[in-house]
Amino acid sequence: MQLQGTVLAALASYVAGAELTASPANLQAIVASAASGDTINLEAGEYAISDPIVVDKKIIVKGADALFVVSDLAAPVFAFGNMEGYSSTLDGISVGTPGAEACDLAEPYALQANFSIEIMGATVSNNKVNLRTDVGIWHNERKLNDFYFADCHYAVDHPAKLTGGVYKLLGNCRSELDFSVAFDKLGGDDGCGTTIEDFATFTSYRAQVEAQWDEYVEKVDDENLLRLPVTREGNAVTNLLVQIDTVRNVAATINAQYESAEIEAAINLVDVGFFDGWNHSKIRLEIHLPAPFTISNSAGVVGRVEESFEAEVSAISEYVVDESCNGQAVGDDCIQNVVFDIVACDLTGEYSLNELMIACQETDDNGNPAVCPDIQSDPATVIFFIDTNNFCEVEEFELDALFELSIEVFDSDTYDNPETIFDLGSMSYWQITVDTSLSGVSLYNAEVTYVERTTDGDCSGFADYLGDVSEGNPEFTQTYDPAAQTISMPHQVTAQMACATSDRTGNAITMNYTVLVDYDDGSARRRRSLDGMNTRDAGEVAVDQEAGVRYTAEDLAQAAAVGAGAAAGATAAAHEEESNMMLIGGAIAAILLLCCCCCCFVVAGIVVMRRRSAKKEEQSIISHQSAMGFSDGGASTMSFGGNKV
Repeated sequence: MQLQGTVLAALASYVAGAELTASPANLQAIVASAASGDTINLEAGEYAISDPIVVDKKIIVKGADALFVVSDLAAPVFAFGNMEGYSSTLDGISVGTPGAEACDLAEPYALQANFSIEIMGATVSNNKVNLRTDVGIWHNERKLNDFYFADCHYAVDHPAKLTGGVYKLLGNCRSELDFSVAFDKLGGDDGCGTTIEDFATFTSYRAQVEAQWDEYVEKVDDENLLRLPVTREGNAVTNLLVQIDTVRNVAATINAQYESAEIEAAINLVDVGFFDGWNHSKIRLEIHLPAPFTISNSAGVVGRVEESFEAEVSAISEYVVDESCNGQAVGDDCIQNVVFDIVACDLTGEYSLNELMIACQETDDNGNPAVCPDIQSDPATVIFFIDTNNFCEVEEFELDALFELSIEVFDSDTYDNPETIFDLGSMSYWQITVDTSLSGVSLYNAEVTYVERTTDGDCSGFADYLGDVSEGNPEFTQTYDPAAQTISMPHQVTAQMACATSDRTGNAITMNYTVLVDYDDGSARRRRSLDGMNTRDAGEVAVDQEAGVRYTAEDLAQAAAVGAGAAAGATAAAHEEESNMMLIGGAIAAILLLCCCCCCFVVAGIVVMRRRSAKKEEQSIISHQSAMGFSDGGASTMSFGGNKV
């Protein structure tokens, strides 16, 4: 979608319906019974509004002496809830709050185009991104035509991708437009084409948000009517960047003035970013002259008052004029467009179209040479003003991670019976639940990427346990269930895990888990370490839980014997056992010598060697198990009992 803020003038036409009259007593009923195309004329008086007047059809509401009173400035007066309702217009009403001065709707003038949009808030709930926007002062006879989010626009993509569009007149005479985008339709070919950028711990979503209006313009100013009323189309755009674990705004307001009473000018296009989608914009004015007059020069200089500009202007072109009018009857309107382009991030400033040459058309409507009145000798100058905010600036909307974590420890792989105390050598079963109920977003992957173990025991004799598991670890298993949104992890309660030593009967352990999730936002799904690609790091959150382990010296020795892991304090016991083995071997040898049995002596030597070989193999297993360890990451706590529990 092209970035733009547009003001386009065209001839106006309206389809008339029935004329209805409403009073403060029956307004709600009249609105409910009105048909599309009807006009409701309000009687003079005060209309107290406790609930907004909901409009779901195209109507016109007029009331020069009607005052609507609401509880506060942010309270909605009218709420237009669908595409047909957006086509309704209000004209002449005033709005106030108790004890405060009332405000009037703005009048659209030919040379003042006020269109703006600003994001006021962004949230995520029910699997939707919800946007609240301020769309400027409400104007008489203005209607909302359509609105866009990136490549989606409401008229076409409701309700599949965009929902909840409500256009409101508030108690401060400003207008608000709220709508939602399906979270899983943010990106992708089937979605809205949002630009999604992946970062280490968050994802950013960039999109252009645009609203389009029509308004019926009858006045040059309060004192002068246009000879030729127009329906002006106006667009405004803001650039939204949401970070989940910035927003560019543009408002186009133009005030043009002209010096010749014969010249009637109107702005009909302010197209922000027309050429590059950023800050190279197109400006167009419409010049009206009564035939037989016409603008004769094809190009000229665009002037500007330097001190009136709020941002640097990198470049501005000359203006180009449409071909001169010809063959028109006297009094007909000669309409010519004047176009130029400008490179700047803020268009605010005073401009002029210099040296507009006014001449007569060559022929009249009958093909005869045109009869031309006296022409003022000096060229005309059209002075006009553009007022925008800086649309290159970025405001950030940072949303917290759209999920919460909880964790429990269980006694079996059915994960249905919670347990907090475990015996050395037993299995513990840890399960993390990823809760997205508040945001409503869907996940397609969740995983533990880092595990850190701390304990109140002495781990100096043990290697680190686990650590970074993002690329896989043979000592660590995790299973993600996308339906239940759980991560299940079995851990054997080893001496290495608990840093169990013979001088204690229990330890407290804290296991810290870092969890990373991938949101289903409609973009291409990528699994971690699949074909060299990493998943989008949509958010990392820590979780903790506490459990306990108890053991005796016999448990610790047994654990070492069966390969459940050896403690640092068991090393001395191992040396003592080896010495005992040597004594036993020596005794056997002595007996055999007494028996003078050489063959038996040889057998005794073999027994000793085999015992030593078996012991070396056992120590190798213990050494391998003690190399397991936990490292830095999120947060999950496991307490191993005894003294702690």
